[in-house]
Amino acid sequence: MPLPTVAATLNNLSHAITAISGEKLDVLRSGGEDVKFLADDERGAVLDAQRRVVSAFAEAVGQLRPDLHQSRLDKPLAMLLFGMMNWTFTWLRADGTLTHESLAPLVAQLFLGGLL
Repeated sequence: MPLPTVAATLNNLSHAITAISGEKLDVLRSGGEDVKFLADDERGAVLDAQRRVVSAFAEAVGQLRPDLHQSRLDKPLAMLLFGMMNWTFTWLRADGTLTHESLAPLVAQLFLGGLL
Protein backbone atom coordinates (compact mmCIF):
# COMPACT_ATOMS: atom_id res chain seq x y z
CA MET A 1 0.00 0.00 0.00
CA PRO A 2 1.41 3.47 -0.84
CA LEU A 3 2.58 5.51 2.14
CA PRO A 4 -0.10 8.23 1.79
CA THR A 5 -2.76 5.49 1.83
CA VAL A 6 -1.22 3.84 4.90
CA ALA A 7 -1.01 7.19 6.69
CA ALA A 8 -4.65 7.91 5.78
CA THR A 9 -5.66 4.48 7.09
CA LEU A 10 -3.83 5.06 10.37
CA ASN A 11 -5.40 8.50 10.59
CA ASN A 12 -8.89 7.04 10.00
CA LEU A 13 -8.35 4.28 12.57
CA SER A 14 -7.18 6.86 15.12
CA HIS A 15 -10.24 9.01 14.47
CA ALA A 16 -12.54 6.02 14.90
CA ILE A 17 -10.97 4.91 18.18
CA THR A 18 -10.95 8.46 19.57
CA ALA A 19 -14.61 8.89 18.66
CA ILE A 20 -15.47 5.60 20.33
CA SER A 21 -13.58 6.77 23.41
CA GLY A 22 -15.97 9.69 23.66
CA GLU A 23 -19.14 7.70 23.08
CA LYS A 24 -18.48 4.40 24.84
CA LEU A 25 -16.57 5.18 28.01
CA ASP A 26 -18.28 2.40 29.95
CA VAL A 27 -17.37 -0.15 27.28
CA LEU A 28 -13.75 0.98 27.19
CA ARG A 29 -13.42 0.81 30.94
CA SER A 30 -15.01 -2.63 31.01
CA GLY A 31 -12.85 -3.86 28.16
CA GLY A 32 -9.70 -2.72 29.88
CA GLU A 33 -10.39 -3.21 33.54
CA ASP A 34 -13.13 -5.80 33.93
CA VAL A 35 -12.20 -8.36 31.30
CA LYS A 36 -10.72 -10.50 34.07
CA PHE A 37 -14.24 -11.09 35.40
CA LEU A 38 -15.55 -12.59 32.16
CA ALA A 39 -15.92 -16.30 31.52
CA ASP A 40 -12.90 -17.81 29.75
CA ASP A 41 -14.55 -17.91 26.31
CA GLU A 42 -15.87 -14.35 26.61
CA ARG A 43 -12.55 -13.04 27.89
CA GLY A 44 -10.80 -14.81 25.02
CA ALA A 45 -13.13 -13.19 22.49
CA VAL A 46 -12.53 -9.70 23.92
CA LEU A 47 -8.77 -10.17 24.07
CA ASP A 48 -8.69 -11.58 20.53
CA ALA A 49 -10.61 -8.53 19.27
CA GLN A 50 -8.21 -6.21 21.09
CA ARG A 51 -5.24 -8.02 19.56
CA ARG A 52 -6.71 -7.74 16.05
CA VAL A 53 -7.17 -3.99 16.44
CA VAL A 54 -3.66 -3.51 17.80
CA SER A 55 -2.29 -5.68 14.99
CA ALA A 56 -4.03 -3.48 12.39
CA PHE A 57 -2.38 -0.40 13.89
CA ALA A 58 1.00 -2.15 14.18
CA GLU A 59 0.81 -3.26 10.56
CA ALA A 60 0.17 0.32 9.46
CA VAL A 61 3.11 1.54 11.57
CA GLY A 62 5.32 -1.15 10.05
CA GLN A 63 4.27 -0.18 6.52
CA LEU A 64 5.05 3.46 7.19
CA ARG A 65 8.36 2.65 8.82
CA PRO A 66 9.69 -0.82 7.89
CA ASP A 67 12.67 -0.23 10.19
CA LEU A 68 10.29 -0.13 13.16
CA HIS A 69 8.79 -3.44 12.09
CA GLN A 70 12.24 -4.98 11.70
CA SER A 71 13.27 -3.79 15.15
CA ARG A 72 9.95 -5.02 16.59
CA LEU A 73 8.84 -1.54 17.65
CA ASP A 74 5.71 -1.44 15.48
CA LYS A 75 3.49 -3.11 18.08
CA PRO A 76 4.81 -1.14 21.08
CA LEU A 77 4.24 2.08 19.13
CA ALA A 78 0.71 0.97 18.28
CA MET A 79 0.15 0.37 22.00
CA LEU A 80 1.55 3.83 22.75
CA LEU A 81 -0.96 5.32 20.34
CA PHE A 82 -3.74 3.39 22.09
CA GLY A 83 -2.56 4.78 25.39
CA MET A 84 -2.95 8.30 24.06
CA MET A 85 -6.45 7.57 22.81
CA ASN A 86 -7.83 5.31 25.52
CA TRP A 87 -6.84 7.34 28.56
CA THR A 88 -8.56 10.52 27.46
CA PHE A 89 -11.52 9.48 29.61
CA THR A 90 -9.45 10.38 32.67
CA TRP A 91 -9.13 14.06 31.75
CA LEU A 92 -11.26 15.00 28.73
CA ARG A 93 -14.58 16.42 29.90
CA ALA A 94 -17.78 16.38 27.87
CA ASP A 95 -18.50 19.96 28.93
CA GLY A 96 -14.99 21.20 28.10
CA THR A 97 -13.80 23.19 25.12
CA LEU A 98 -11.87 20.24 23.66
CA THR A 99 -13.99 17.43 22.25
CA HIS A 100 -13.12 13.92 21.13
CA GLU A 101 -13.88 15.03 17.58
CA SER A 102 -11.44 17.95 17.75
CA LEU A 103 -8.83 15.86 19.57
CA ALA A 104 -8.84 13.00 17.04
CA PRO A 105 -6.93 14.81 14.27
CA LEU A 106 -4.44 16.15 16.82
CA VAL A 107 -3.70 12.64 18.09
CA ALA A 108 -3.19 11.39 14.55
CA GLN A 109 -1.02 14.38 13.59
CA LEU A 110 1.10 14.02 16.73
CA PHE A 111 1.61 10.32 16.18
CA LEU A 112 2.22 10.48 12.43
CA GLY A 113 4.39 13.57 12.74
CA GLY A 114 6.58 11.68 15.15
CA LEU A 115 6.95 8.79 12.71
CA LEU A 116 7.54 10.64 9.45
